[in-house]
Amino acid sequence: MKFRFFLALFTAVLFLAGCGDDEDKKSSDTPTEANATQPQSETEAVIQVDYTAPFTLQLSNGKILNMQKTKQGFRIDNNSTVTLFAFFTPWCDACAVQVSALNAAKQAYSGKLDIIGVMIGDANLDDAKNYASAHEVNYAIAYGEGTDFFTKALGGINEVPYMAIYDEKGEFSAQYFGLMPEEILMTELEKIF
Repeated sequence: MKFRFFLALFTAVLFLAGCGDDEDKKSSDTPTEANATQPQSETEAVIQVDYTAPFTLQLSNGKILNMQKTKQGFRIDNNSTVTLFAFFTPWCDACAVQVSALNAAKQAYSGKLDIIGVMIGDANLDDAKNYASAHEVNYAIAYGEGTDFFTKALGGINEVPYMAIYDEKGEFSAQYFGLMPEEILMTELEKIF
């Protein structure tokens, strides 16, 4: 008789103890009706970046390019010139090969086309100048924090080389992924001019 009593008591304790833990889990995992109208993430901070805010690109030639994202592209403070942004990384071999075609385009469309290399990654002025010297770049290279903001404002760059062209009003005109031979780049630019 004592055995059955202790067995029943032991079973009841296990049952109640088990239910208590599950009940505590349920109450912490799901909101009750009392707090269902309150936001679930009162203690979570969500940082959102306004990619339509004005930003600047620091250029290797000492200039600063002011920009701001718009619905059609970017407001680019460069005297209403067609602008080609060439995104690259220093370790990308295809990006280094692309330089000669961009140099030729800069020379062919002097005064009409502004070419800006955009060095992706954690780079400073010395990195930009060293790259320009090593690869005989004849256009300005953007470096620093502004380039990170710019790539995110575009939605991210997943492949380099990547080129984006904006017309004299800053409206998106064309984009190109991967290495583009000089002849094809010139043909594409002729369509714009």
